Amino acid sequence: MFKTRIRILIIFLCFLLITNTPVLSQQPGFTCKVTKVKDGDTFKCESGVSIRVWGINTKELKSKDPKEKELAIKAKLELENTILNETLYCVPKGASYNRIVAQCYMLNDLGRYMIDTGLAEEVPFYSKNYYHKTIYLHNHNMIK
Repeated sequence: MFKTRIRILIIFLCFLLITNTPVLSQQPGFTCKVTKVKDGDTFKCESGVSIRVWGINTKELKSKDPKEKELAIKAKLELENTILNETLYCVPKGASYNRIVAQCYMLNDLGRYMIDTGLAEEVPFYSKNYYHKTIYLHNHNMIK
Protein backbone atom coordinates (compact mmCIF):
# COMPACT_ATOMS: atom_id res chain seq x y z
CA MET A 1 0.00 0.00 0.00
CA PHE A 2 2.90 2.36 0.79
CA LYS A 3 4.46 1.62 -2.62
CA THR A 4 1.14 2.39 -4.31
CA ARG A 5 0.91 5.75 -2.58
CA ILE A 6 4.50 6.59 -3.53
CA ARG A 7 3.76 5.58 -7.13
CA ILE A 8 0.66 7.81 -7.18
CA LEU A 9 2.65 10.71 -5.74
CA ILE A 10 5.38 10.32 -8.37
CA ILE A 11 2.82 10.16 -11.19
CA PHE A 12 1.05 13.26 -9.87
CA LEU A 13 4.28 15.24 -9.53
CA CYS A 14 5.35 14.22 -13.04
CA PHE A 15 1.97 15.33 -14.37
CA LEU A 16 2.32 18.72 -12.69
CA LEU A 17 5.82 19.16 -14.10
CA ILE A 18 4.67 18.17 -17.59
CA THR A 19 1.56 20.35 -17.73
CA ASN A 20 2.74 23.16 -15.45
CA THR A 21 -0.88 23.88 -14.46
CA PRO A 22 -2.67 23.66 -11.12
CA VAL A 23 -4.96 20.72 -11.94
CA LEU A 24 -7.34 20.88 -9.02
CA SER A 25 -8.11 24.57 -9.30
CA GLN A 26 -9.35 24.42 -12.92
CA GLN A 27 -12.91 23.31 -12.22
CA PRO A 28 -15.25 23.50 -9.23
CA GLY A 29 -15.72 20.25 -7.39
CA PHE A 30 -16.18 18.68 -3.99
CA THR A 31 -14.29 16.50 -1.55
CA CYS A 32 -15.27 12.92 -0.83
CA LYS A 33 -14.01 10.77 2.02
CA VAL A 34 -14.33 7.24 0.64
CA THR A 35 -16.14 4.85 2.99
CA LYS A 36 -16.89 1.97 0.62
CA VAL A 37 -15.66 0.67 -2.72
CA LYS A 38 -18.46 -1.09 -4.57
CA ASP A 39 -16.44 -2.27 -7.59
CA GLY A 40 -13.52 -1.16 -9.75
CA ASP A 41 -15.18 2.06 -10.89
CA THR A 42 -17.77 2.93 -8.22
CA PHE A 43 -17.41 4.02 -4.60
CA LYS A 44 -19.35 5.71 -1.83
CA CYS A 45 -18.53 8.90 0.08
CA GLU A 46 -18.99 9.56 3.79
CA SER A 47 -21.83 11.92 2.80
CA GLY A 48 -23.72 8.96 1.32
CA VAL A 49 -23.13 10.04 -2.28
CA SER A 50 -22.17 7.28 -4.74
CA ILE A 51 -19.52 8.14 -7.33
CA ARG A 52 -18.95 6.47 -10.70
CA VAL A 53 -15.44 7.19 -11.97
CA TRP A 54 -15.72 9.21 -15.18
CA GLY A 55 -14.39 7.94 -18.48
CA ILE A 56 -13.48 4.37 -17.53
CA ASN A 57 -15.03 0.95 -17.19
CA THR A 58 -13.93 -2.15 -15.30
CA LYS A 59 -15.19 -5.71 -15.59
CA GLU A 60 -18.37 -6.55 -13.68
CA LEU A 61 -18.28 -8.48 -10.40
CA LYS A 62 -21.47 -10.31 -11.46
CA SER A 63 -19.89 -11.62 -14.66
CA LYS A 64 -20.38 -15.31 -15.40
CA ASP A 65 -17.04 -15.43 -17.23
CA PRO A 66 -14.40 -16.57 -14.69
CA LYS A 67 -11.61 -14.48 -16.25
CA GLU A 68 -13.74 -11.33 -16.30
CA LYS A 69 -14.87 -11.95 -12.73
CA GLU A 70 -11.23 -12.36 -11.63
CA LEU A 71 -10.32 -9.03 -13.29
CA ALA A 72 -13.34 -7.39 -11.65
CA ILE A 73 -12.22 -8.59 -8.22
CA LYS A 74 -8.65 -7.36 -8.87
CA ALA A 75 -9.97 -3.96 -9.98
CA LYS A 76 -12.13 -3.62 -6.87
CA LEU A 77 -9.24 -4.59 -4.58
CA GLU A 78 -6.86 -2.18 -6.33
CA LEU A 79 -9.33 0.69 -6.01
CA GLU A 80 -10.07 -0.27 -2.39
CA ASN A 81 -6.37 -0.40 -1.47
CA THR A 82 -5.84 2.97 -3.15
CA ILE A 83 -8.77 5.12 -2.00
CA LEU A 84 -10.62 3.52 0.94
CA ASN A 85 -10.68 5.98 3.89
CA GLU A 86 -8.90 8.59 1.75
CA THR A 87 -10.25 12.01 0.82
CA LEU A 88 -10.59 12.66 -2.90
CA TYR A 89 -11.29 15.80 -4.86
CA CYS A 90 -14.03 15.14 -7.44
CA VAL A 91 -15.23 17.20 -10.40
CA PRO A 92 -18.77 16.24 -11.44
CA LYS A 93 -19.26 15.33 -15.10
CA GLY A 94 -22.84 14.00 -15.03
CA ALA A 95 -25.07 11.39 -13.41
CA SER A 96 -25.85 7.71 -13.98
CA TYR A 97 -28.10 5.32 -12.03
CA ASN A 98 -28.38 7.55 -8.94
CA ARG A 99 -24.63 8.13 -8.90
CA ILE A 100 -22.57 11.20 -9.64
CA VAL A 101 -20.19 10.58 -12.52
CA ALA A 102 -17.00 12.43 -11.60
CA GLN A 103 -13.36 12.80 -12.45
CA CYS A 104 -11.67 12.27 -9.09
CA TYR A 105 -8.17 12.94 -7.83
CA MET A 106 -6.24 11.78 -4.81
CA LEU A 107 -2.73 12.64 -5.90
CA ASN A 108 -3.49 12.04 -9.57
CA ASP A 109 -6.46 11.33 -11.81
CA LEU A 110 -8.09 8.15 -10.48
CA GLY A 111 -9.33 7.11 -13.92
CA ARG A 112 -5.83 7.47 -15.40
CA TYR A 113 -4.44 5.43 -12.49
CA MET A 114 -6.92 2.58 -13.02
CA ILE A 115 -6.18 2.54 -16.76
CA ASP A 116 -2.44 2.47 -16.04
CA THR A 117 -2.89 -0.58 -13.78
CA GLY A 118 -4.48 -2.41 -16.73
CA LEU A 119 -7.64 -3.04 -14.71
CA ALA A 120 -9.79 -0.43 -16.46
CA GLU A 121 -10.40 0.66 -20.00
CA GLU A 122 -11.17 4.12 -21.26
CA VAL A 123 -14.72 4.60 -22.54
CA PRO A 124 -14.17 7.10 -25.38
CA PHE A 125 -17.90 7.72 -25.83
CA TYR A 126 -17.92 9.41 -22.41
CA SER A 127 -14.32 10.54 -22.05
CA LYS A 128 -14.07 11.88 -25.62
CA ASN A 129 -10.66 10.12 -25.76
CA TYR A 130 -9.38 12.31 -22.91
CA TYR A 131 -6.99 9.65 -21.59
CA HIS A 132 -5.81 8.54 -25.02
CA LYS A 133 -5.13 12.14 -26.08
CA THR A 134 -3.18 12.80 -22.89
CA ILE A 135 -0.90 9.83 -23.59
CA TYR A 136 -0.50 10.83 -27.26
CA LEU A 137 0.36 14.43 -26.47
CA HIS A 138 2.83 13.39 -23.77
CA ASN A 139 4.51 10.74 -25.97
CA HIS A 140 4.91 13.24 -28.81
CA ASN A 141 6.34 16.00 -26.57
CA MET A 142 3.30 18.19 -27.16
CA ILE A 143 2.73 18.65 -23.42
CA LYS A 144 5.63 20.32 -21.68
